[in-house]
Parts: sequence; C-alpha cells; structure tokens
Amino acid sequence: MNRFLAASVALFFFLAAQTFQSVAFAYWIPAAQTSQESLATYLLPVDQARAALVGLAILLLIVPYLVIALRYFSTDPVFSLLGFVFGVGFIGAECAQRSIDFFLVGARWARELNGSSGIGREILLRRFDLWNDITAAWYFPLLLAHLFAACCFLRVTSTEWRRGGWFRVAPCAFLLNALRLAGRMLSMFAGQTWLEGFSGNLYFPSVLAVNLLLIGWFLCLYRQDVNAGTGAESRSQAV
Repeated sequence: MNRFLAASVALFFFLAAQTFQSVAFAYWIPAAQTSQESLATYLLPVDQARAALVGLAILLLIVPYLVIALRYFSTDPVFSLLGFVFGVGFIGAECAQRSIDFFLVGARWARELNGSSGIGREILLRRFDLWNDITAAWYFPLLLAHLFAACCFLRVTSTEWRRGGWFRVAPCAFLLNALRLAGRMLSMFAGQTWLEGFSGNLYFPSVLAVNLLLIGWFLCLYRQDVNAGTGAESRSQAV
C-alpha cells in the first residue's frame, strides 16, 4: 500500500473511533454523578468497545507520524526526527494510561465493585479516585509531547508553504492542533477556565477539523505519487 494512502487510512480510523466515542458519550453512556457510577460505567459493552477502538486508533497514529518524518527527513532531519520522537512519546503515554484503565480499572476493579460492600467497596472507590487524580496529572507530559510533535511537524511542513495549494493544508492543520493542545493545557494546568471548551464541547469539532485537513493532504500526496508513477511508466514505454 502506498505510504500516503496508509497514513490516510490510519487517520480515517482514528477519526471514526473519535466519532464513535462522541456519539457514545452523547447517547449511550450515561453521565456519572458519583465515583461509583463512573466505575460501573466500565462494565458497559459500549464503553468497552469505545475504549478498545480509541486505544487502537491512537496506536495507529504512528503511521502518519512516520510518513511525515520520512518525507521531510532529507530537508529538515532534526525537526523531522524530533516530531516523530515526540509523537511516539505521546502514543506511548496514551497507550500506557489506557492499558491500565482498560485491563486493571475496567477488567478488575469495576467487576470487584459488584461483589463488594462496606469497607471493601470504600477502598475500591478511594483507589479509583486516586487513579483519576494520577490520570489528570499524567495528561501534562502526554499533552506536552503531543504539542511538541505538532510544533515540529508544523515547522517541517511549512517548508512547502511557498508551493501553495494543498501544500498549505498540513501547516494549517498542525497550527490548529498546536493551538488546540495549548488551549487544553492552559485550561487544565494553568487555571484558564475560559479555555475549558477545548476539553469539552470544542474537543470533537477541533479534532475533526485537524484530521480532515490531514486526510485531505495525504490523499493529495497520494494522487501526486500515482500521477508521477503513471507518467514515469508512460515515458518508459514510449522509449
């Protein structure tokens, strides 16, 4: 499979998983009011499917990161490599947190909650509250790595800005993603509550915009590759 097409497919899968998650939270997964209700949510089949799909989709993001890094490595090796390293760091941090959340919190603690009572249940809920606090703190290096990756890829893709047209799509996408991530970090860790929308109502629309732009850009590069290959084949046959 063409590398640009593979990157497009990976991003499309990520976008599909994010869409499913947004719909699930809106219609199928009830909003939890207490820690007990929140932990019980892990037992819902739709939540388990959501967690598995999103986790796999994030893991597949390594494909577009690698494709971008390889495309620009010859012209800007330092920032191409840094973008890939920070991207892998983001993916690793996400997968580590989601693995514990899925296999320990969801597969063990949530099931133990049903058969516990009294002090046992209270211990489980306190453990779950502690895990949520750890997750909130874990998001700082996670989002920071993602932000650095977006900034590095903004730098390398901007080298083609002068070519105009579709070559300006990727820099716009990474700039939007960097602003989105900065907004999330400021709202979560710097007390800028007016930016909370980036983690709330604006989360899915901004993710949708960023990934649609990148999918369009990768498909444009794929078409360019196909046309170049067709042209080269035609010239060889003519000779």
